[in-house]
Amino acid sequence: MASLIRTARSLSQRAAFALRATGAGSQLGTSHRVDYGVETHAPCQLVPPRMISGLYMQSARHITFISDPFQREKDALEAARVAAGQTVTIQAYVRDIAGTSRSTRLRDKGRTPALLFSAEPDPQKMLLHIDTIKWKKEVRKYGPRRVLTEQYNLEVYAAPEEGEELSPDAKPLEVVRVLAKQMHVDAQSNMIENVNFVRIKDNATLRIKVPVMVTPEELCPGVRKGGWCNRVMPEILCICPGHTIPKSFLVDISRLEVGDKVMLKDLDIPEGVRARVKDPSLPVLMISGKTKRAAAE
Repeated sequence: MASLIRTARSLSQRAAFALRATGAGSQLGTSHRVDYGVETHAPCQLVPPRMISGLYMQSARHITFISDPFQREKDALEAARVAAGQTVTIQAYVRDIAGTSRSTRLRDKGRTPALLFSAEPDPQKMLLHIDTIKWKKEVRKYGPRRVLTEQYNLEVYAAPEEGEELSPDAKPLEVVRVLAKQMHVDAQSNMIENVNFVRIKDNATLRIKVPVMVTPEELCPGVRKGGWCNRVMPEILCICPGHTIPKSFLVDISRLEVGDKVMLKDLDIPEGVRARVKDPSLPVLMISGKTKRAAAE
C-alpha cells in the first residue's frame, strides 16, 4: 500500500511539473496552464497535498485557457490557403433513417451523425454522417470554437451497401461549400454527438459566433503583477456575408496593465461584418485584480 501511495504521488508531481515546465501545451487549438495556490493568482504556488482515499493529490487553483502564441502566423497561412482555393474536403454519406438508436449505431461504427441545412428563409435539411476520426482531427487543429468558423468543401455521396466501402470511381451527388454552424458534445464522455453544417453562398447573410482569442497571458504585464485576464465576451455574434467570414478576433494583451480594458471598437473587424452585442459599453476583456504592490500596502 505504501508503494502504491508513493507511485501515485510521484505521478501526480510529475504531471504537475510537466505542465509547469511546458507552460502552454496544445489541446484543441488552445493551450492551458494550471496555476497552483489558494490566495493568489501567481502561477505555480504549491499548496500542501491533500489525502483523497489514501492517495496524496495536489489541488489546482484554476485552469486558464490562452491562445496559441503562433496564432497570427497560422491565421495568415489559413488565409493564404483559402485564397488559393485549398479548402479541406470532407466526405459525407446520406442516411435515410433518423432516430436515437440509428445514431448510436453510427457512432459505434466510427461515424458521426450530421445535418446539412440550407441558408434560405425556408431551410431544408439533409441527413448525413461523416467520419469521426477525420472530424476530430479538424477539431484538434482549430479548437472547439474556432472550427465553427472554418469553411469546408462537403462531398455528399450515396450511402454504400452494408459492409461495402465507397468505390474509388464513385462520383458525389453534390459538392457544396459549408460552415460547421453547430456541434454537440457529450458533457461526460466528451464525445462528438452530431455536427450541423450550413450551405454558404457569397450573396447570403450569415449569423455566426466568432471567438475572441488573446496572446499568451504570460507576456501580459498586468498578469505578471498579480492580475488575470477577464474575458467578458469570449465570443461575439457577427452578421456577415458568405465571402467574408472572420475566423477569430485576436487581441494583443502584451502591453495591458491591471485595470486596462479592450472595447469592441478596438477589435480589427473586417469590412462588411457587423458585430451585435447586447451592451456595447461593456468591454470585450479586461485585466482584473490588484497588483502585488497595492496588495502589500
